[in-house]
Amino acid sequence: MSEPADRKTNRQEEIIEAAVKLFSDNGFHNTAVQTLADAVGLNKATLYYHIHSKEELLYRIHRAIIDDFLADLDAICAQPNLTPTDRLHRAIQAHIRHVAERQAEVKIFFRERDSIGEEMRVRIAERRRRYQDLLVGIIEEGMAAGEFRDVDAKVVASFIVGMSNWLYQWYEPGGRLTADEIAKAASKFALAGLRATDG
Repeated sequence: MSEPADRKTNRQEEIIEAAVKLFSDNGFHNTAVQTLADAVGLNKATLYYHIHSKEELLYRIHRAIIDDFLADLDAICAQPNLTPTDRLHRAIQAHIRHVAERQAEVKIFFRERDSIGEEMRVRIAERRRRYQDLLVGIIEEGMAAGEFRDVDAKVVASFIVGMSNWLYQWYEPGGRLTADEIAKAASKFALAGLRATDG
């Protein structure tokens, strides 16, 4: 008898959760399939019933992160009553909260990007470009509206993404600042540099 679909889905989520911890702690290449199977209480044969390969797991972690980032930014851009300043403020805050809340996954995203196959890397790169293009669009919209000064929108978007992503390296949950406080400070800093001035 085959395993019910919802039960199989729950098991796959459990496997992905275990993979995130192991890949983050030990690295992708240093994590054996047997170690992953042991972590979820399965033998290797049963593990392969739920996943095709270790590389597929890594790709799914990458895909989940970038898809969630994109979904948030798409939702922000779809709100018609927001000014470009409001959009960028919300975009930066959403990005930083994602990084803070999913540090292990973000760490894997950046440290193991070359460990997935070429075709998978291309798919992820396409989504990263789309995310960057949406940010560039917000900045260009702000310049056109007179809210932002004249800047190279692509450079500024890259700066914002880089600044926000680097949080995974140094943020400590329970530390001096909460993720929300850091998000507000980062947004304030970025917008202060962009805001158009009179004269």
